[in-house]
Amino acid sequence: KNVENAVAKLPMVGTLGDTLEIGFGIEDVVRSMAKSMQGATCLALCAALKDCYSDDVAVEVLLELARLSKVEGQWMPSSLEWKNLLNACAGCLSSTTFPTRAEVFMQIPNDQARLGAYQNLEATPGTLRGCSSPKSIAEALFAISQITRKELHAITVIGSTDAGWLAAIAEWLLDLKVSIVHGDGTIFYTNHRDPSNDQVQ
Repeated sequence: KNVENAVAKLPMVGTLGDTLEIGFGIEDVVRSMAKSMQGATCLALCAALKDCYSDDVAVEVLLELARLSKVEGQWMPSSLEWKNLLNACAGCLSSTTFPTRAEVFMQIPNDQARLGAYQNLEATPGTLRGCSSPKSIAEALFAISQITRKELHAITVIGSTDAGWLAAIAEWLLDLKVSIVHGDGTIFYTNHRDPSNDQVQ
């Protein structure tokens, strides 16, 4: 529903007797994707990645996610095709609460905690937002998708900024019960009343 509302709010201006469209047009790839559940999910995921990550990281996350989903080699899009899809989806969520929610959740203290073992060697502690490996982000996304398919009941993701982005995806896109908890046990955020019913922590 959130994706449908986002697509409905996308701007489009017709000129020259509607022979030229500026913005997201009637037959735009974004509107076409939103017509199916799978397309809408792909659209939201690409737009969310584009909002918060560099193109290189976002492409690698999509490639890793496709590998985890066991996409066969002949059907695997190239990095350039993924980048084109990311660019087509850019800005689709700008009229929604997702970008703000993701940014707030990504402000979780301790920017040195990353999913997996990846370390950004160029980052100076305390000055740049750390980023987990694309494989770790994809594995966490895949686990969250298993909850929606009833293959898992709940997961716990340990990390910092990337965990905040994953929490925003789980809540805004998938309507899951989410809690963000600091290492000392204090609750940073929850969207429900019973912590024992967390689907994503």
